[in-house]
Amino acid sequence: MLGEKETYFTQKEALEYVISCGLEQLKGRSGFERLVYKYMVLDDMISPDELLMLLYEQRILDKEDGDYALWIRGEFSAYELILRKIQKLEITPSDLALDPCSGSAVVTDTKTGKVLACVSYPSYDNNRLANDMDVKYYSKICQNGSLPLYNRATQQLSAPGSTLKPVTIIAGIQEGVIDFQTSVFCDGVFDKVFPPVKCWNHAGHGEVMTTAGALQHSCNDYLCEVSYRLGMMGKEEFSDEQALSYLRKYAELFHLDEKSGIELVESEPHITDQYAIPSAIGQGTNNFSTVQLGRYANTLANEGQCYKLSLVERIGDTEKTPEMESVMGISEEAWENVHTGMKWYAQNTGIFEGFPIPVAGKSGTAQEMETRPDHGLFIGYAPADEPEISVAVRIVNGYKSAPAVSCARDIFEAYFHMGTAE
Repeated sequence: MLGEKETYFTQKEALEYVISCGLEQLKGRSGFERLVYKYMVLDDMISPDELLMLLYEQRILDKEDGDYALWIRGEFSAYELILRKIQKLEITPSDLALDPCSGSAVVTDTKTGKVLACVSYPSYDNNRLANDMDVKYYSKICQNGSLPLYNRATQQLSAPGSTLKPVTIIAGIQEGVIDFQTSVFCDGVFDKVFPPVKCWNHAGHGEVMTTAGALQHSCNDYLCEVSYRLGMMGKEEFSDEQALSYLRKYAELFHLDEKSGIELVESEPHITDQYAIPSAIGQGTNNFSTVQLGRYANTLANEGQCYKLSLVERIGDTEKTPEMESVMGISEEAWENVHTGMKWYAQNTGIFEGFPIPVAGKSGTAQEMETRPDHGLFIGYAPADEPEISVAVRIVNGYKSAPAVSCARDIFEAYFHMGTAE
């Protein structure tokens, strides 16, 4: 029953009453107001200049920043000023909630599995959520489209992309379908199965002469050929199931089927169980968190010594002892091939050009959906010959891997106290 009116509402009266009740209910609800403003902006009911003035009036931007006066005098358009603020990070990716606006990184001590850094961006000030909770602040971060309360380092899963290619190389060497001198011709597409898989270099790499070279150039054709040979072992026709079983076997040796051990809420990883050819290049149904890729990178650096990751330094006066889960029984040839390929890759990117410490690494891009950009990833360790730390970085919907590689370089610079990183 609507209200206390004794007679029936007309259709018009009922509609007006429902609208008035709804508006009364929505008064003061910031989420609804934000939605209204969003569509006002999209429909050009709020101009760029008005939007920019709101940012200054609400003190999101500082009128004493030097840019405000220039904009008022007409030396900048609203668009140019917004772009300037984004470039100066006065308006951050998390403020925009546009792709890419989030990422994560995990840094570990290769000798112990101790987590030196576990970062999820965007973050929040947890001091304002402890004891006397700042309710307004909590409401604000809950409504942030970039989801700062979500720990992307431990909870967000995605395909690892080409960062998983070292596993495929190790599987191929250990099972005897390739060796250091195995050569594969890349014409830009692997078409021995349907649907065919394209190499990222559509023109093809030509003759890729070694397994290390396959990692250096991240050649999809080469890695697909390895998976194909695994599926042909003892067979007259390619067996997708057999190839998958070998890929899964070696991924499990890296404990990629298990959580990392970190003392935080962590999502369950998933090793691929379909599509052996794309799985060889880190697609298929592979799904791992950044912290799980961090342990994988640490195990690569350690030539198969796999530690449980931990954030705990000590309990009381007792220092926490590193927990080694296993030591992989992999041949020295396999490790030498993978480490060489990862060193060549780091040298080949250009991002580590002139870097004073040798780095080994592997980047990757991972497609999650066609309507949003690929994720950019990087795993690596340094120094390459005597690793001290390993790093895993993921920039969600980052389009390509280069920003993740650049972020890793900044991390290495900070750890080894060089360059401009602080």
